[in-house]
Amino acid sequence: KVVEMLMFQNLEVKNIDVEDYYYQNQEIFTSPESLNISHILICHEESERCVSNLTKTEAKAKADMIIGLIDDDNFGDLAIEYSNEPAAQVTLGNLGWVNRDIPFDQTFLNASFALKEEEVSKPVETVFGYHIIKLFEIRPKEIIGLDVVYDSIEQTLISDLQSVAYLTYMD
Repeated sequence: KVVEMLMFQNLEVKNIDVEDYYYQNQEIFTSPESLNISHILICHEESERCVSNLTKTEAKAKADMIIGLIDDDNFGDLAIEYSNEPAAQVTLGNLGWVNRDIPFDQTFLNASFALKEEEVSKPVETVFGYHIIKLFEIRPKEIIGLDVVYDSIEQTLISDLQSVAYLTYMD
């Protein structure tokens, strides 16, 4: 306790230090644009990680047929019925919130980010097969306010000062 008092007694983080850290590390406090999307996957005989007897042409025709069945409320039901993705039985095809930093197929991401809310894509071909993508909601890129992260930045800076003070004192 005495050593701790000697090392940490005069440590102080000023408001300007917290503000400087916040503005110099803005990318840490930014959440990227994100999409809440679902998809239906139709595989074919050339698909990776998916087994199907359909040819590419048959898979594309099946995807086009499914698009014709989609209305405002039945995407999840159609995912259960038609999607070759095993998780679709539980997730209804929903992939949750997706952003460009997630390691998804680039063609799939580009098609997803080209959609408007409530829009359904045409069949999107990837190495996994044909995807029918529905965009439910867009969450724009957002910078988290300094007031929200002030305390955590202050704690980070105090911890940094304590580490330096400890090493200096021990030397």
